[in-house]
Amino acid sequence: MEAWPEARVRDGKGVIEIKPAINRKREPVTTRLTKSAPLGRNKYFVPLDFDAAGKQLWGWTDRGAAVVDMEHGRIDLKIEWPSEPRVLRAEMSADKKALFVGRVGIKPEQVVKDGKTTSIYHQTGRLDAYDVNSGKKLPMFDGREPTSIFTIAPSPDGRWLAVNERRKIGDPTGNPFRTVLWDLAANRSIDVGTTRVELAFSPDSSLLFANDFNTTTKESVLLQWTVPDPQPKTIAAGKDVMIYTPQFSRDGRWMVLRRSLLDRAKPTELEVWDRKENRIEGKTTQDAESMSHAVFDPKSRYLALVDAATGVRFLDLATSSMAKAFDVPKKSTIWEPHFSPDGTRFALIANDLKNSSVSSTDADSFEQPILWLVDLSRPTQPERAVLSPGPSSQFVWSPDGRFIVARSLGRMLILDATNVNGGTSKP
Repeated sequence: MEAWPEARVRDGKGVIEIKPAINRKREPVTTRLTKSAPLGRNKYFVPLDFDAAGKQLWGWTDRGAAVVDMEHGRIDLKIEWPSEPRVLRAEMSADKKALFVGRVGIKPEQVVKDGKTTSIYHQTGRLDAYDVNSGKKLPMFDGREPTSIFTIAPSPDGRWLAVNERRKIGDPTGNPFRTVLWDLAANRSIDVGTTRVELAFSPDSSLLFANDFNTTTKESVLLQWTVPDPQPKTIAAGKDVMIYTPQFSRDGRWMVLRRSLLDRAKPTELEVWDRKENRIEGKTTQDAESMSHAVFDPKSRYLALVDAATGVRFLDLATSSMAKAFDVPKKSTIWEPHFSPDGTRFALIANDLKNSSVSSTDADSFEQPILWLVDLSRPTQPERAVLSPGPSSQFVWSPDGRFIVARSLGRMLILDATNVNGGTSKP
């Protein structure tokens, strides 16, 4: 059987499943690929943001904080940290001087009470902070009880850090989840909730938003705090629906709210709010059976709506008019798209993963991902750039807009993103 790679044995059933090898069509890789930075000893690299000089892309790996050296095409480990407790989230501060790292871990304890044995699961994770320039661990979160950190959200003004954490599971004293607002200047925390949530600040850092979904009742709520008031108010709620944290235009005027119904046959609903007038400016929908995205451009002129079923659309925020830009392959998984820093271009990566195992380490078992680039002066004429075989997901624009750095299998890809011509890039 070892010499027969298409054979698979289902554990415990004694059934042999035979699948013919997939004949994957290979295309030449785009000449936009200028360098690839091998992961080396790192198992993965999660990109975060460029340094202030725009020369190195910071991110984190299983071994620590690292940078992609754009000039030499390599990944350099800058801050080494222990493998346990496992790092789940990491974010850079707004001024790019600190790195906040959230860890998760659990340790069971058997407790006997009234002749009955129950289990309490103690958390072994924690919240850490590192100085980006020196690599030294900062003492600001020292002395806190062990927790597991699931969400980290730094405020745009650099003053606040919002985190969601889990305390002991099975503790009869209450809900194990806690939302904390941390005053970084005063080095003190404020408990603001007891739910497991995703978190987002408004662009001016005056408001904190969180979404919560009750898996038992199938009810979803969207909460809002006026920072640093610990009492939230509910601004949206629904049953059999997931309400996401809002997204904002950079100038803070526009906000989009997305609701995804649990019935995946029904479309995702979107509301576009004019926050200056405090009213819904428009409503639309997106395909719910594939990943969908809503992204504002950096100059607060457009909202890009992307999903595999309807392709790429641009909503002009000044006129409330929607225009279809281009289609993407219907079978694609589309990772979060981004505008270029100057707002003149738009990019997304589409993967066809339907006949691949996402856990595979064999690049040849994947279709080739496609980088779609479009100049907004001609939005209906995208350029199709073929990437190396293997899954490719997150990507980051360099601050000067010259390059895109994308995740790939075993390496980071550094791609020239200038002179978008429309059509297929030449191999």
